[in-house]
Amino acid sequence: MTSTPKVALITGSNGITGAAMVNQLLSSPSWSRIIAVYRTTPKDIPRDPRLSIALVDLSAPASEIAASLTAQHATGVTHFFHFAYKHHSGLQELVDANVPMFANTLTAVDDTSRATLQRVILQTGGKTYGVYFRAALIEPTPEHPVHPRVSEAAALPLFYYGQEDFMLALAAKRRWTWNVTVPFWINGFTKGNGMSYATTVAVYFTLQKAAGLPAVFPASATDASVSKYMKPQHMSSARHIARFTEWVAENEGVGNEWFNIVDDTKTTFADVWEGTGKYFGVPVSNEPGFDLITDVERRLAAGEWDAVVEKYGGSKEALKYATWETLAWAQAGEWGADVSMDKAIKAGWTETVDTNAELARIFDEMKEAGVIPDIK
Repeated sequence: MTSTPKVALITGSNGITGAAMVNQLLSSPSWSRIIAVYRTTPKDIPRDPRLSIALVDLSAPASEIAASLTAQHATGVTHFFHFAYKHHSGLQELVDANVPMFANTLTAVDDTSRATLQRVILQTGGKTYGVYFRAALIEPTPEHPVHPRVSEAAALPLFYYGQEDFMLALAAKRRWTWNVTVPFWINGFTKGNGMSYATTVAVYFTLQKAAGLPAVFPASATDASVSKYMKPQHMSSARHIARFTEWVAENEGVGNEWFNIVDDTKTTFADVWEGTGKYFGVPVSNEPGFDLITDVERRLAAGEWDAVVEKYGGSKEALKYATWETLAWAQAGEWGADVSMDKAIKAGWTETVDTNAELARIFDEMKEAGVIPDIK
């Protein structure tokens, strides 16, 4: 990159990865300014003179986003990090919400920072590989730099593809380079977002601890041929993603590339489930076909979480951090997610983290924030 002072603009700053990205860049002296984009004023803002807050409605047309960025002096951007995401249960609804949001935001950033923009980084995820309905993980290689896209009707339309297509088409007309980062099962905690496997299992294991019940995984612990419990399972810790994303952003030699990003510890779902059980002091069990989500929702409707909070502490608002649909996705199917980091390693990335240690740190954060109780 050039010697131009580095100015980052981060969307989705209230989300798990976006918040981690803000904190990561604030920890580095090489960034002269970090612009964190929110829709509404956040409750907790890190104190750093380099941090600027921009309140922007990313669902607006590109011209309105550009005007808002200009009015708030959110220009002169050298690195644009897009983590913003609007959740819907339907595939077409995801496309309708997220493709225009990214396209309009990138257009606005490109228009208002045309002279300075050097790198655009888009975070996608495991759906890129169809991981939510089949096992098909293929690492991009120099010979095949664009990962094969899924073609099965059950997986389409996929909003990641629309986002990538728009970015690549615009990049072909510009001097800036781009990256796509692909994490799997992102773990982290922030008060602004509940889309996390970690926060959901924290509530579930706390519920089981209070009730004196085991944490049930709905798959066999002995038949590896059909059990997701026994299959390799990579996850991605938000802090690790943020460190990797900064490394990518600052590495001129890796522009215009896709990269997987996972913790890269060799784990199975059994390792993670049993490790979480050890942290909470909760035994684990396996029951193929067990409907964990229905069981939990029935108990929550009966006021069981409120009773836990009244007896042990924590917050009645903790349930907003529990995304049961996310947990159902994580446990579904008979396949795992054995994700290769070879491409990043060959490019010079050397860091790994222990998934269970990262989960424990997240659970500690939730206790310190008063979200879940510390039941001895």
